[in-house]
Amino acid sequence: MNTPKISVEEVLEAFSLEADAGPATLQRYLREYPQFSDELIDLSSEIFQFSLVEEGELLDTDRARMESVLAQFRSAASRAAQAALARLEPEKQRELAQALGVPRQVILAFVERGVIASTVPGRFLARMSDILRTSVRDIIAHLSQPPPRAVRYAKADDKPQEAGQVSFEQLLRDAGVSEEKTAELLRDEP
Repeated sequence: MNTPKISVEEVLEAFSLEADAGPATLQRYLREYPQFSDELIDLSSEIFQFSLVEEGELLDTDRARMESVLAQFRSAASRAAQAALARLEPEKQRELAQALGVPRQVILAFVERGVIASTVPGRFLARMSDILRTSVRDIIAHLSQPPPRAVRYAKADDKPQEAGQVSFEQLLRDAGVSEEKTAELLRDEP
């Protein structure tokens, strides 16, 4: 008599779907499928470990491990987005400036962290983040870092000025944006 071949995946899936994957069920599967005993024991062990922790409850060590991994992930994603803004190429700066309807020097101030994040309207940040394909949080994190230090070149006669941050409104005024356009950009509602 020909019995159909069953794969290890099918056996493990059937075992994992059992209402009671306890010792009695494991013994039955081990008798029926001795060729998959190692895999069945491993799966049983994993199921048993999950049953020790009720849904919604985590061991402190597991919770700490998960938080650590999430923090690393968030940090890496944030660094990548911030790096993208910090290294925004001149052509992309020009495109961003056109899309947002501001002079390029406004975008340069964002790149160089020369604007105070808390003074930038959420609507403007949201538009910028959409265009840059990043999050508002990442733009704010970028702006929250200190501005880059001024570099003194060998031929310069005077000491370079430390870069400081200005309000978004002041940045627009310094860039020569009209009063009407400034008022429009400072509005936070759509």
